[in-house]
Amino acid sequence: MMQIVGIKIILYVHDQKRSTEFYTALFRRKPHINVPGMTEFILSDHCKLGLMPNDGIVKILKDFMPHPDRGNGIPRCELYLRTNGVTAEYDNALQIEAKLISVVKSQNWGDDVCSPWREFCEELIATEILNWRPFRYIDYRFKKKSQSPIIDLDMGGKGLFIYEVFDLVINDDQMPLLKDLKNKTSENYIWVTDEVIQTLGDERGSKSFPHEIGPHTKYAQNLKWSK
Repeated sequence: MMQIVGIKIILYVHDQKRSTEFYTALFRRKPHINVPGMTEFILSDHCKLGLMPNDGIVKILKDFMPHPDRGNGIPRCELYLRTNGVTAEYDNALQIEAKLISVVKSQNWGDDVCSPWREFCEELIATEILNWRPFRYIDYRFKKKSQSPIIDLDMGGKGLFIYEVFDLVINDDQMPLLKDLKNKTSENYIWVTDEVIQTLGDERGSKSFPHEIGPHTKYAQNLKWSK
């Protein structure tokens, strides 16, 4: 297998100066290299982003490929940047006139089941228990990964489960709304103690399991798999 030690992405741009100004404001950092024909930003220890003017790259492409100017204004790539401060970066992008092309929502790229945002969105936002606007972005902190042994699956056969646990990082706008939610009662949600989670919904003195808490909730609470 190829051992990749670094990644460099080069975007072909119509106006190098204008694009450099935009990405400087977006990243809030100056380019590492900025000379006629190439601008380069260091995004992380192993990733760099370069900007090359269309007229520069065409000297290399010659007649083997269409001139990049023919694609001006047409989406030609997607650049995904993971950050620990999503809300601040979103607001900054809008301030420098980045175009918002869709409403903020959970997207399905085929990795929904692995997304820390998925459960929060499906259970609390999509059901309108919480207003979407203050929670259009949530921050979270990785806590621990746990793995089950090989077990018999309900669907048949054998398999194992891997759980990644994240702590929700609440900002000052979100905290009062969650406190208000806790002081209310509803048929759509409940607040339970650790004791109830450990019994998967059984309350002391009761012979039933009225809350039907899934085992994965217990695994997350204990940060380990158990029967």
